Amino acid sequence: MTNPDVDYLDGVEEVAFTATTAQVSILLPVGMVPIAEYPHSTTYGELVDETDDPLVAHRTVTIRRWYTDSPHRPSAETVAELALHDSPLSHDWTGPTTTTTVDGTTATSRPFRDHDGIVGTVTACDLIDTVVTVRSTWHPDDRTGSTRMPRVASSARFLALSDLAVDRASLYHPVIGISLNIPLGWHIPTAERHVITLANDTTTVTFTRVDTSDAIPAHERITIATASPLHLVAAADNAASPTEIAASDRSPEQLLINAHGITDATRGDTMGLIASLRTHPR
Repeated sequence: MTNPDVDYLDGVEEVAFTATTAQVSILLPVGMVPIAEYPHSTTYGELVDETDDPLVAHRTVTIRRWYTDSPHRPSAETVAELALHDSPLSHDWTGPTTTTTVDGTTATSRPFRDHDGIVGTVTACDLIDTVVTVRSTWHPDDRTGSTRMPRVASSARFLALSDLAVDRASLYHPVIGISLNIPLGWHIPTAERHVITLANDTTTVTFTRVDTSDAIPAHERITIATASPLHLVAAADNAASPTEIAASDRSPEQLLINAHGITDATRGDTMGLIASLRTHPR
């Protein structure tokens, strides 16, 4: 299993993946690909010498959703302990539990070490009826891994419909198949089945699926940096269409993004909102 869009992402350091089995979106360093999939969990890895053996991955991330809505509901701490031993080489915790935030909800994180010297962290997020764990590993001599991999879980977004009852920092629309980070001060003025609308006091932005391949003329395109495996293009300064901001062109059914009432004060938030876009299977 590979992501066909990774190769063309020149200059992009992270790519958004959707672990459909766990119903979680996450940002991973370019070069990591899915290497194993089981009910409710997906493992991503960066393989040594392009080998297909997942047991020799430099870095791994396993995302798992644990269903805990049973009479004998396990705690998040118990689930984290189970996630620690997902690998037969797991040894023991090497530090105390710390509190963090993932997608706007409180989570816990704790470091560990495997018998073969590989180090890692387990982050556990208690989402009422489920617990999501993100188990990341890297080699202790991996200098970029030691700074990047412990923070992988912080990029997660929760996509299950049951997660709608949890306080989150992201907005997910399953019909359109996208998620976004909502800037402070923005709200959803109306609820629509095929359109996402976000607004603040002066600016309104809409996200709509459109069946066209000519949403923005090629000579007016400016690339917008985004972690999603889509090529987003901007036309914010197009005098002929001053309200049109961007459209994706990596899908037969394009995603058209329009904005009204952009000011100098809201332009940064508006472009940041677009850059936070991730797409998901529908």
